[in-house]
Amino acid sequence: MPETTAQSTAVGGIRLTLESAIAIIGIVGVVLPKVTFPWRILCVLIVLTPLIDLIFHHPHTRRFSPGLRLAASGLVISLSVSALWHPLERQYLEEYAPPSFIYLVPGIWSPSPTPRWLMIIQHFGSQPVFNSELTFVDSDRGKAIAHKGTATPQDIEEEQLILRLAEIDPPHGEWAKHFWWSPLDPDHEHYVTGIATRDGQYHEDLDVERIEGAWQFKIAITDVSTHEKIIDCQDFSADPAHLPKCFPDYTVLHAGEPHLPLEIPAENRVMFVAVVIYAFGFLCALYSLLALWLMGVTLAASSRVASSPNNAHES
Repeated sequence: MPETTAQSTAVGGIRLTLESAIAIIGIVGVVLPKVTFPWRILCVLIVLTPLIDLIFHHPHTRRFSPGLRLAASGLVISLSVSALWHPLERQYLEEYAPPSFIYLVPGIWSPSPTPRWLMIIQHFGSQPVFNSELTFVDSDRGKAIAHKGTATPQDIEEEQLILRLAEIDPPHGEWAKHFWWSPLDPDHEHYVTGIATRDGQYHEDLDVERIEGAWQFKIAITDVSTHEKIIDCQDFSADPAHLPKCFPDYTVLHAGEPHLPLEIPAENRVMFVAVVIYAFGFLCALYSLLALWLMGVTLAASSRVASSPNNAHES
């Protein structure tokens, strides 16, 4: 009996020390400012794992029924999720939101007295865009100038335009700046825009076609630094299944909202499901490692108790 009591005391002390150390490491990871989202989630699970284990195995809680201990574990998890939900959600959206920038789209067609487009600013992303410069070039007029061989200042003015904008917020892009532009051939239009912002540089190719009286668009926007296409849409195509439609998602509606893992829309209920799925996988792995670790601690404590002087004296 004394041997069993000493062994239980040794195992309990080592276990409590170990779980306290794990919890402290997890808490430090949760509160540190410069921790990425996956590591932050891992630290939260590191905190929860020993807490739940203590609820189930601590001497003061073992006298309660398993159902009550399970309810207590659920309460701990619920309170932790409620307290950390908004900070984690904010950090995730900051780290994984797509880039924010602006680009040009045709807005309103005015057939008379001069056929022309009202070109407007479209905002992409979830954050404001600062210190923007857009260099808009009419490729068709540029080819006409090149074919002519000479260019007057008026030709250059009719071929390109430079816009400078201090700040564009997500909901107000289309009202920030607009201008009228007359194409050479309204049925076949080609434009190129260089976009420079405080956070990056982008290249836009915009084609406009009028097919059977209906306007159709093709927009491709590339990140200059990574050469990655951020927007690639087309209304007219021999094989339209491979590209999304430009109208209305990229020409009218605000695009580029941040998405959660697996391209799931950023809604609270969906984010909860995603976090639960990932958390469950992390938790199972951590709990398995903790169980193996504690098994080793138990065997080591048993060996020390068995080889202690008091035990040797009794034998």
